[in-house]
Amino acid sequence: MKWKRIEAGEYYSEDERFHILDTWDRISGKYWSLYDSNTKQEIRGYSLKHVKKIAEDILEMETK
Repeated sequence: MKWKRIEAGEYYSEDERFHILDTWDRISGKYWSLYDSNTKQEIRGYSLKHVKKIAEDILEMETK
């Protein structure tokens, strides 16, 4: 899957289905947020690589 870097800490998948943000809150601290526009779900991950892998796994499961 190819990703477009919008700015530091913000990425969109090439088909614009997934949106990744580097973010934080007081409870969790720093984390990466993956938003799936098809299912309207937000998934948290501990690294950019982790959330990219989650997005790839979601697409792989849909094709099976």
